[in-house]
Amino acid sequence: MGPYLPQSFYAETPGYVEYMNIALWLVLLAVVLFSMYSLHKSLAAITEELRGINEAATELRRQTVEVEKILEEV
Repeated sequence: MGPYLPQSFYAETPGYVEYMNIALWLVLLAVVLFSMYSLHKSLAAITEELRGINEAATELRRQTVEVEKILEEV
């Protein structure tokens, strides 16, 4: 306790435990935000891959219809 500040100031000042509590919450928040960002990137990559697969499947269906028409003619 310093000579220039009143006792009530020191009573209201957060202590070591409060600072550790705040720091741990901030670390937890950072971990959650990083995890959500990584999940978002992964889901975006999976979605892009599925779009490519869907386009390939559509092309194969179109080619199958064309082959079936050719076989009917023969």
